Amino acid sequence: MFAILRVIMAVFIAETNRVAANDDEIVLTTKTRQKRAYIHKLKEVFKELDESGDGSLTREEFNLVFDDAVLKAWMSSLEVDVHDVRTLFDMLSGDKNKVDFEEFTEGLIRVRGNARSLDILELRYSLSRLGMKIEKLQQVCAVHPPVDPDIDISKIQLLQDPGQEHVEGQVIEGTGRVLTF
Repeated sequence: MFAILRVIMAVFIAETNRVAANDDEIVLTTKTRQKRAYIHKLKEVFKELDESGDGSLTREEFNLVFDDAVLKAWMSSLEVDVHDVRTLFDMLSGDKNKVDFEEFTEGLIRVRGNARSLDILELRYSLSRLGMKIEKLQQVCAVHPPVDPDIDISKIQLLQDPGQEHVEGQVIEGTGRVLTF
């Protein structure tokens, strides 16, 4: 008798869980809670790394992730490959060589898990646009080489608007464009 009751109860619970998983509101609430929990965990990692307490991470502080087995495991539990984090720090810090909490959080959310199709598509689009700009610059330099042979062509910037300020430059006749160097 109890066995039949337990089977009925198990079926009822399983069906309730299946229906609940499909409810949009519950899914949205669950996702929001998961994101909050993830950000809370990131905050804990950030606090652990920020030895100076200044609200930003230097490369030296960030390198603690590579030296500490507990932090490595923590990052792994957050679905962040430690090698990705090193590259991420380099990209986010730029010239300032520091990363604040907001940059840290946004960056780690982006590298969490595997690359998504949208990330790959965005990268392909950016590379395509960069390739087109390089081709245009090569065409301009081929048709209108700089007058001064000492000019480093790799430092030439094509200004689309001839009204933009420039210190030195060479007007490309008939185009209304200016090369700055």
